[in-house]
Amino acid sequence: MIKKITLSLVAIVAVICLSSCGATKGLGGQTTTTQAQQGGQTQGLLGNLITGLVSQAVPLSDKALEGTWTYSSPACKFTSENYLAQAGGAVAATAVEDKLAQGYAALGIVPGQCSFTFGADHSCTIAMGSYQIAGTYTLNPETRDLTITSTTGLIKLNAKVYYSIGQLTVLFDTGKLLSLAKAVAAFTGKGNSTIATISGLLNSYEGMQLGMNLKK
Repeated sequence: MIKKITLSLVAIVAVICLSSCGATKGLGGQTTTTQAQQGGQTQGLLGNLITGLVSQAVPLSDKALEGTWTYSSPACKFTSENYLAQAGGAVAATAVEDKLAQGYAALGIVPGQCSFTFGADHSCTIAMGSYQIAGTYTLNPETRDLTITSTTGLIKLNAKVYYSIGQLTVLFDTGKLLSLAKAVAAFTGKGNSTIATISGLLNSYEGMQLGMNLKK
C-alpha cells in the first residue's frame, strides 16, 4: 500500500513540476514577480500534499509515538473549510504561525527547549525549559485523539496528532493550549502581561487548532 502511494506521489510531483516549468519569461528572460510568487505557492501546496499523503501512509500507533519529540515550529490547522477560504488559506496560516512563534517565545518555548516524551508504559513527560509536566497518555489511532493527564490530575490536555516518519504534529483547541500556557507562565514567573498577550492571540483564532510541530 505504501509503495502504491509513493508511486502516485511521484506522478503528482512530476505533473506539478512540469506545470511550474511552463512559466513564461519576462523581458531579459527573467521570471516575473507574479510567476515567482506562484512558484512559491506551488512549493507550499506540494509540501502540504506530500505531508498529507505520507501521514496517511504511515500508521499511527502507540509504538510510533514512543520516544522523545522536540519542538521545531508552531502549527495550525483550520477546522472549517469556509474559514480557510475566507482567511486566505496558506497566507493566513503562515501569519498565524508567525504570531504563535512570538507568543511561544515569550513563554520560553523555542526550538530545542520543549519536548514531549512518550513511554511504552503510557507515561508522558512534557518538558519546557526547566519546567516539566509528568503524567500519562492515551491514544486513539483511528480518531487521532491524544489525551495527556498530569500525575496530579490538575492538567488534562486533549489534542489531535498527525504522524509522519520523523515528525509529529500536536494540535490543541485554543482553550486547552491556553491552559498549558498558563501552567508554564505560572512556573516560569512570566506574569499576567504575558498570559494576556497569549490569551488575546489565541482568542483571535477561533475556528483553528493550534499547536506544535515536533521532530525526533
